[in-house]
Amino acid sequence: MNERKTEDMVDRRLREHGYYDSDSGITVEKQQSDAARINKLLEHASKSGGGIGKPEFIIRSQNHSDFLILIECKASSQRHESETRTRYSEFAVDGVLLYASFLSKEFDVLAIAVSGQDEATIRVSHFLHLRGTNKPVDWNASRDMVSFDEYYQEFIKSDIKFRQDYNALLDYSRVLNNQLQARKITEAQRGFSSAEF
Repeated sequence: MNERKTEDMVDRRLREHGYYDSDSGITVEKQQSDAARINKLLEHASKSGGGIGKPEFIIRSQNHSDFLILIECKASSQRHESETRTRYSEFAVDGVLLYASFLSKEFDVLAIAVSGQDEATIRVSHFLHLRGTNKPVDWNASRDMVSFDEYYQEFIKSDIKFRQDYNALLDYSRVLNNQLQARKITEAQRGFSSAEF
């Protein structure tokens, strides 16, 4: 089995979906990123422990700089996912989720695991690991790979993203309320309309 064949299949899909188009604003990197922020987060993310994490593909966009796509490949479709998802160097899902756990400290991450040597045996799984969360969510995105914009639109319209934004708004409201209380601004004074400006 040759993992390069799996990587080549992924590369063809990326080309078909415009990831390499010069006007896309998308950067596709292999094994390592030119972005210092990404490299810093992957500094201790090695699948075998204690070294630099090197996903097969790291995809980022100028237009959506807080959203990353990671892709990890395995040659054999039998090496797609372990029961525990902790056999990082042996299984595609396990490995990509490890990398996503490090990068999700500062990014929303779409983690994609791909295994298989040909179109008949290829397996593709998608997971979302939202920034600041502890666990990835299985994401029923398209069975196969799609364009960056399609992924991003599915992401921002998803219930997962809505809950993330809603919870961030609630957290901000609590902080703001505490600050207003600390400044002894009464509840009646806190509720104002834009006409009062």
